[in-house]
Amino acid sequence: MTPADLIAWRRRCGFRSWAAAALALGLSRATLDRYRAGRWPIPLTVALACRAVEGTRRYTPSSFYAGP
Repeated sequence: MTPADLIAWRRRCGFRSWAAAALALGLSRATLDRYRAGRWPIPLTVALACRAVEGTRRYTPSSFYAGP
């Protein structure tokens, strides 16, 4: 997955902010920003998580939150 792919994924999923996209992936927004800017390579696990989120038909931010 390239940074351009990550940007396209966010658009396809309809996330209004990078913070919402990061929440869905279980990442910090800062980490997602580094992937988007190409400062860090995007790991396979993140690419797979993107595919999983995209395949989820009924997305709600709370459905991806694994808090207490």
